[in-house]
Amino acid sequence: MTFQPMSCNSDKLAEKLESTRWAIDFNWNQICKISERMKAYSASAGDTLFEEGSKDGTMGILLKGRLNIMKLDDFGVKTELATLSRAQSFGEMSLLDDEPRSASIEAATDVEVLLLTRASLFKLVDSNPSLAFKLLWSISKLLSQKLRQTSGRYLHELHH
Repeated sequence: MTFQPMSCNSDKLAEKLESTRWAIDFNWNQICKISERMKAYSASAGDTLFEEGSKDGTMGILLKGRLNIMKLDDFGVKTELATLSRAQSFGEMSLLDDEPRSASIEAATDVEVLLLTRASLFKLVDSNPSLAFKLLWSISKLLSQKLRQTSGRYLHELHH
């Protein structure tokens, strides 16, 4: 991972999280409690933030810039699967199942991200189970939407 920690106090982290669509389902107090478990980082264009196959259990929310999701094919050739823009998240599967990453994340531009580690999520579970459940529910809904989109694209490709 190629990250540079950003200096942010707890209010600034909460404001950064509030500026994303992730804040829609949460009130200010809940946003503050979630952001206490997150850290802000920056990376430069061309940096690899997460490597396919790595195992670190971290999810991110893109605050600024663009990220490319890259996957190695059977011949070792990297293919771009998607480009993420502001307020989109990545690494949800790694956070939840603690399995190796299914793709790499590369900075297409200079980026700023908020990261939530699996350990920090479990601290939230211990300190505020109902808020942790609400956050996990939001992540589950997002993963369900992504799976529906992927299924739709797969079906489209089969018929063309």
